[in-house]
Amino acid sequence: MPSSIKRKAELGADFNVIFVEAQRATADEMEAFIYRSRWGASEGLWTKDQPCSTAGNGLPYMVLLGNEGQVLITGVPSESKLKDLIQAELKRAKGVPKDAQPALAKAYMEFNKGNYASAISAANNLAATPADEDKHGVAPKAAALAEAWTSQANARVERLKGMLAHGRFAKVDAQIVELKAAFKGLESLEQQLASVTEELAKPEQKTAREAAKALDSLLEKVNEKGVDERALKDLRKLAEKFSGTQSAARAAHLADVLEKKPSQD
Repeated sequence: MPSSIKRKAELGADFNVIFVEAQRATADEMEAFIYRSRWGASEGLWTKDQPCSTAGNGLPYMVLLGNEGQVLITGVPSESKLKDLIQAELKRAKGVPKDAQPALAKAYMEFNKGNYASAISAANNLAATPADEDKHGVAPKAAALAEAWTSQANARVERLKGMLAHGRFAKVDAQIVELKAAFKGLESLEQQLASVTEELAKPEQKTAREAAKALDSLLEKVNEKGVDERALKDLRKLAEKFSGTQSAARAAHLADVLEKKPSQD
């Protein structure tokens, strides 16, 4: 577990980790365990729902999936083997597919760099190639790529809205900076991002932003020093001070689950 948390921190958005609770703990018990273990800052996903089947019953047990969802390795592989497989997939993900037409190379490279607008524009330009000039059938593939990449860009905006609705202001701020650069030059995407920026700037968001900043600071201390009576009191105080905000509700919930004594089973 700690090695996967560390790897996720090192690789960031290029690598996703899903931690699966498999010992019949309740959702609250699982969440309390995460914070008591000082893993609350991890960007991995935590769930009780098994996302795929496994051949073994022992713990720990892992399944490494590739870029297309294919199983690369299972069990408890050596650190060197795991690292080699991950690096190979990351390299492949950032390159141009071997079966891609040469004309699409620029669009792929722009997309792999996170430049949505440049990638989509390049693909749309190729998609507009007249049929009598499209000797290698690039246009249909380019059109499909433009549609897929636009869908992914739209999904990024929807996730941004979800984070804002849950008071994740620090994450929203960081991603807006990233997406402004990535969407620059494509008006439809710029307009979608502008709507989130406008919502973020509304006066009524001021208290919610202050609450989120206070909770982020408090949880940072919890992840460094662990859960103690002082942390629980601070969570209660924050919940009362910023009542009505998502962060206050989150603080109250964490105080509730962390005050329960860990199960001895």
